[in-house]
This record gives sequence, structure tokens and C-alpha cells, in this order.
Amino acid sequence: MPRLKPEDTDFDLDELEEAEYTEGSYTSYDGKVPPNGTIVGGNVKKMWWTRTQNDDPMIKMLFQADDSTHDGEYEDLPVWENMALTAGAKFKWAPFLDFFGLTLKEVKTKTFVADEDDPQMGAPILKVGTWEVDGEESFARIVVKRERYDGNWQAHVGEWLPYDPSDDVESEEEPEEPEEERPTRGRRGRGGGSSEEAGKAPARTGGRATPRGARTARSAPSRGKSAPASRGRRGSRAQGDDQEPPF
Repeated sequence: MPRLKPEDTDFDLDELEEAEYTEGSYTSYDGKVPPNGTIVGGNVKKMWWTRTQNDDPMIKMLFQADDSTHDGEYEDLPVWENMALTAGAKFKWAPFLDFFGLTLKEVKTKTFVADEDDPQMGAPILKVGTWEVDGEESFARIVVKRERYDGNWQAHVGEWLPYDPSDDVESEEEPEEPEEERPTRGRRGRGGGSSEEAGKAPARTGGRATPRGARTARSAPSRGKSAPASRGRRGSRAQGDDQEPPF
């Protein structure tokens, strides 16, 4: 049988053997992808600052389901979203920012990342303003939207809903809440907010949520560095704003 020639195996042996990597970075999930319209609870587990193949800035997000709904049937379900910061992809990023009470200005000027990039994913985002990834205010429920990629079903975010661990939603026909009754944030800590607080709606200006109360007077955090333009660049793996695979 023929053997590969040296010019075919042109990788740097020493570089690859000495490279460091993190084993088990993501929780494995062997369960089913829920049907369209299924509501699951969880939180924004990880986010990265990266770019599309057209070199547009993009936020890559991993939402991970917990055991708060459906008796934990979909626990650890991964939900990946590629939110290219372009006008054409506003239907992806605007609902996310509005729900968590964030603004484009905060994304542009107050995005804080880890010291080093993940070569496969981009620059790990730690927080935007004072909103922390995998923090107390990163929890939500989502309405699952299923899509096929390479012959397999993947779960995506069809809609963001408030997180309430005491409300185990089993129905796939839950009526949509009126827009004015939705909260700015996904929750208020582990216990969630009061019913009165959950009924308050964010004021909107030009299609973006205007944070309430103390958020309007928030000063910039004293630590961290804003993501420079060169951060988060990866190899040319993307297939477009909405077609890029999760890895």
C-alpha cells in the first residue's frame, strides 16, 4: 500500500507535540434534540468574540440547558448561536441584547475577554459591562428552534423567555407573553425576581432596550481590557453568518 509522502504531511511535528490543550472543555450530550417549540431552561455558558469568513465581527454563544424543565430530560443540551454583528443578522443579536438588557454600545466599548484566544473558537468573552457570562444574570428559558446541519438536528434559540426554576413548563403550546410584560433581564439571581418585578418592561429606543434604574448611571469596570479588533480571528472555517457550524 502507498505511504504518504513528506510533502503530504507538512505539519510541524514539534509544534503539535508541545502544544497545550484543555481536555473536556464542553459537556457531552447524548440525548435527543427537543422538537420545535419546546421550552427549556438554562444559561449562557460560554461566549467568544470572533469573526465570520467575510471578516465581520461575530459573537459565538453556547447556551446550555439545565435540569429546571421537563424533569431534566434535556439537561446539558447545547444550543449554539452565531451572532454576526451585521445589519442582516440583527434578528439574531438584537433579541439577545434586548433580553439581557445590553446595548450595542456596551458590546463595542465594554466587552472583556480572557488574556489568550481559543484558537478554535476565538477570544473567550468574560463579561459585557457588568453582565457576566455564566453568571447570576445569564439564566433564561428559550423556545427551541430545530435546524438540520450535515444531516443532524441542532437546537437554536427561537425566542428568549424569563427564567423561573419554580415553573416547570411541559407544554409546547405556551402562549406568547405580551411584549410589554417581558422583563429586561432573564432573572434576578438564583431565586428569580418577584412577580411584580417580572412584569416590568424595558423602555425601548430605536429597537434597543434601555436599561432601568442603576444601569443608566453605571460606570465602566475598573479591570480588564476591551477586546481589540485583532482578537478572535480564526482559520477560514466559517460558511456565512447563519451557516457557520458550531465548531
